[in-house]
Amino acid sequence: SGRPHQVYIGPLLQEVLRSIPTTDSELVFPGRGGVVLSGWSKRLPRARRTIDLPVQLHGLRRGYRTALTELRTDRDVAELMVAHSREDLETRYDLSELSDLRREAQEKLEEAWMGVIL
Repeated sequence: SGRPHQVYIGPLLQEVLRSIPTTDSELVFPGRGGVVLSGWSKRLPRARRTIDLPVQLHGLRRGYRTALTELRTDRDVAELMVAHSREDLETRYDLSELSDLRREAQEKLEEAWMGVIL
């Protein structure tokens, strides 16, 4: 989206992130030299071969947003979670980030994932 976006993670993703080797960067997934990671499209072929699925970044985002809808997440909350731009008047007048509701929705989604994984 070209602007900063805060992502809330629940216990499942925290556990996964703790298992990833750390670097000196403040970024969770830094590029070479600790800079912001770019070139996602160049990384996709390797990811597709690794998991043997036709992974596409937009598909991952679409799947995440769809899962939020299926869990009956409030539309405003879900849209903020995927960093969709609001309509002009909403952008001007509604500055709410709905942080507590986004955290709750992420935890609910992770609980649903665990029900499928385990």
